[in-house]
Amino acid sequence: AWSTTIDEFSDIEAHAIAIQGNDVMLTGRQQNFGGTSDAWIARLNLAGDIIWTSSWGGVRTEIGRALKAIGPGAFLLAGSTNSDVPLDVTEGRRKDQVYLVAFDLNGDSLWTRAIGDTLFDRRAFALDIAPNGDLLLVGERSPTIGSSDAFAYRLSPLGTIVWERAWDTGDEERLLGISALPDGFVAAGWSFGPASHQVLLVRRDPNGN
Repeated sequence: AWSTTIDEFSDIEAHAIAIQGNDVMLTGRQQNFGGTSDAWIARLNLAGDIIWTSSWGGVRTEIGRALKAIGPGAFLLAGSTNSDVPLDVTEGRRKDQVYLVAFDLNGDSLWTRAIGDTLFDRRAFALDIAPNGDLLLVGERSPTIGSSDAFAYRLSPLGTIVWERAWDTGDEERLLGISALPDGFVAAGWSFGPASHQVLLVRRDPNGN
C-alpha cells in the first residue's frame, strides 16, 4: 500500500512498532554526535504520514527496544539506559539498566523508570501485558562483558518490581520476544553454548516458575 522513510539530522533506526486505532508508534534509537544515543519515538498514521518524532536521553546512552499500547492513547517503551545510574567503582563504568518510559499521543512522558544496580548490565528487548495489567519484560543481564543470562521481570502497571527471574544455560543467553498467556508467558531468544547459537524457549507460570 505504501512505504516511507524518516530522515533526521543523525542516524536513526526503529526497533519496535505498536498500533492503536489509526496511530502507528515506533521506537528505536537516535545516534548523537558524541557516539551516544537517545531513545527515539515517532507517531504516524495508517497512511504513513509522519505526525511527530521525538527522543529522550541523558548524558550517555538510551535505546528503545520494545513498545506496547498500555491504555487509550498511552504507550510504553522498554529498552536500556546508562545515563542517570550509579558508577560501578570496581569496573569504573556505569552499567546499563532497564529503561521504561510511558508516554501519550503527544509524546509527553507519563512516567519514567530505570531498573537495575551495579551488579549487572540489564537490557530489555521485549514486553507484553499480563491479563491483570502487569508488565512482563524479557532481555539479558550481564555480570561482565562477554557473558549474559536471560532474564524476565514482572512489574506492576507503573513499573514496580514484582519479581525477577534469570536463566543460565551456557555462556550467553538473551530473550528477544514474549507472549503473555492466561496462566503465565512464553518467551523466546537464543543461548550460545560451546559450539553455536541455539534457540532458547521458556514457558513460565504467573510467578515466573
